[in-house]
Amino acid sequence: MKRNKTACLGAILLTGAVLLPACSSDTKDGGAKGDSAVTITQFVPDVPDKIFVEKLIPEFEAKHPNIKVKIMKTPYEEFDSKMQAMIAAGTAPDVTSHWGEGGFIEYYDKGLLRDLTDLMKEDNFKASDYGIPDNLLDIYKIDGKNYGIPVYSYVTMLLYNKDMFDKAGVPYPPSSYEDKSWTFDKMIETAKKLSKPSDDFEKVEFGVDWGWGDRDMRPVYFGAKVYSDDTWTNGGHATSFHFNSPESRQNQPALVRLDSEG
Repeated sequence: MKRNKTACLGAILLTGAVLLPACSSDTKDGGAKGDSAVTITQFVPDVPDKIFVEKLIPEFEAKHPNIKVKIMKTPYEEFDSKMQAMIAAGTAPDVTSHWGEGGFIEYYDKGLLRDLTDLMKEDNFKASDYGIPDNLLDIYKIDGKNYGIPVYSYVTMLLYNKDMFDKAGVPYPPSSYEDKSWTFDKMIETAKKLSKPSDDFEKVEFGVDWGWGDRDMRPVYFGAKVYSDDTWTNGGHATSFHFNSPESRQNQPALVRLDSEG
């Protein structure tokens, strides 16, 4: 069994994408280096889709008998305040992710993240072994160093009201993910046919609305540049903004009502 620093990497693969500095090559709970038992703490919001990791612990600990995983949880709305309190008290968890309002770049900016590059090299870590596309590792890479491993994946779903489609005489969107006829432009075209503008809010009908992403980031998802390039490397401090650029305005899907005339 490798030393505790490899155990930290294992915990990341098990539970989250960001490692805080409490996890180091030194053992915890008074254990000695080598094969002595160590405890890895993982901090998660107390919601079903995050605390499911508790079910994975028995199998993980069976494979790594000298590693114990302790799950710390708190109500979702208290995640940020609890995290800040633990950091201030010097009791930050070993492993967590950016589930609260704070994001990866904020943790990095505050110097809270552990460089994982040496751990990944020692463990001969390959993203493909865990079904992770290699390019996703770049999300948590700065200046050639890895500060996190993405282990959660989410899908985007389109929910539509059949009654509205039937009333407008518009065909339903295709149900096959492989159907290339359904594009973003096709969605906008369809939404315009469904939209019914009105000055009376009780009568207006929205052709499309968005239930994902912060509004400032929505243009980014469609290729627009809204923040200066240095934003992603200096801790999130943009030196210029481009929300009014033609590119951003063209790729701004934040409108909830699409006038039939465009």
